[in-house]
Amino acid sequence: MSLCQIFISSLHEVASRFNEKDSDVARVFTALMEGTVKTLEAAELRYEEKVKQVQDENQDLKQKVDSLENKVKNFKDHAITAQLEHVRGNVMVRTDKTAADVSDFIIETIAKSGAPKPSPSSFFIQQMNSDTPKTPKNPPESTQKKDTAKSPKKNKTGKQTKADKAAASAAVAASVSADKTDKTNPQANLFKVNLGGRLKNLLFKGLAASVSTRAASSPVFTVSHDVPRYLSGHMRMLEKAAFSIRKNHKDVKTKISLKDFNLVLSVKCAKDQDWVSVEKLPQMKSTKVEYRESETNAFTDVWSLIKSLEEF
Repeated sequence: MSLCQIFISSLHEVASRFNEKDSDVARVFTALMEGTVKTLEAAELRYEEKVKQVQDENQDLKQKVDSLENKVKNFKDHAITAQLEHVRGNVMVRTDKTAADVSDFIIETIAKSGAPKPSPSSFFIQQMNSDTPKTPKNPPESTQKKDTAKSPKKNKTGKQTKADKAAASAAVAASVSADKTDKTNPQANLFKVNLGGRLKNLLFKGLAASVSTRAASSPVFTVSHDVPRYLSGHMRMLEKAAFSIRKNHKDVKTKISLKDFNLVLSVKCAKDQDWVSVEKLPQMKSTKVEYRESETNAFTDVWSLIKSLEEF
C-alpha cells in the first residue's frame, strides 16, 4: 500500500467517527476529503509515470554504457594484440659495439643452434639510443690531427716565445684530454633487432647451446625480448623485483618473459635446470624490495609489487 492510499484510508476512518448531530460538519469534511483524495490520486499517478520514465531512461543509458564499454574493451584488445604482433619477432641487444658487430653476433649465435648462418639482409637492426655524445661535425684541429700536429714555429732567434710555449702546452693538453675521453666514455648502445619468429627461436637456441648464456650474452652483448608499449611500466617494476631477488639470493638467475598478454618473472638456482615462476616460490615472494634513497618504498616485498600490476 502506498503512502497516498494509507493517507486516504485514514481520512475515511476520521469521517466514519462523525455522528448524525455532526452531519453538517461531516458533509463539509467529506467534500474536502473527496477533493483531497482526487488530488492525491492524480499526484500519485504522475509520480508513478515519472518513476517509470526515469527507469526507462536509466535502462537506455545502461545499455549505451554497456555498448560503449564493449567497444572500449574490443579496441583495447585489438591494440594489445597489435602491439604483441609488432614485437613478437624482435629482440633488444645492449652492447658497447656497433650495429655491424651486433649483426655478426646474431649470425654467429644462430649458427650455434645448428641452423645455417642467415644473411644480414634476413633481419633488420635499428639503433634505439646511444649514451655517447655525438661527434661534432667540425671537431677542433687538435683532436683531428693530434698524431701529426706540428710544433709551433720558432722566431728568428730560434727560441720559442712564451705565447708559443703556451700554445704548445694547450695542444698537448687537448690531445691527452681527447684520448682520456675516448677511453673513459665507451658507448652503451641499445639496438632493436627484427628477426621474425623463426630466427628469434633459433637465436635463443644458439644462446642456450653456448657454454653458458651469461658467457654468450654478457657483458659484450645483453639480449632480451622486446616488450610491447603497454607493458613497459610492468617491465620496469619487474626488473626492480628481479634485482632485489638477485641481491638477496646468491647464485639465482632471473628471467622476465612474455606469457599470453602479461609478463612473468621466473628464477633458476644454479643447481636447477628449469625456470620456475616466482609465484610458486614463497621464499622469493617474501624477498624485500630494494629501493634507492631517492625512491619511495611503495612495496615491502616482491609479491606485493607483482600483485599490484594490472593483468591483461
